[in-house]
Amino acid sequence: MLKEAKDRTNDDRVIYMRGAIEDVSFEKESFDLIISSLAFHYVESFEPVCVKMYEMLKHKGDLVFSVEHPVFTAFGNQDWIYDEKGNKIHGKNSAVP
Repeated sequence: MLKEAKDRTNDDRVIYMRGAIEDVSFEKESFDLIISSLAFHYVESFEPVCVKMYEMLKHKGDLVFSVEHPVFTAFGNQDWIYDEKGNKIHGKNSAVP
């Protein structure tokens, strides 16, 4: 995913980093906007992550995030859709029993 993102970016100001959310560290008030997509539900302790993000955001900065809706995991039958060779293609919608 990082390689694909880098390949699609033509702006030297954009830096991609790989690491745990809990380990992120930037100066206070570094960002106008922080975006997190489908990651917070994997964090063991959410409050310290929120504190870090709050500190990294400038005054009146925004946090935009999404999390997986519980209906997609409620049945407990999460699985993948596989191709003819057994390779994972994408997740199966577990909301459908």
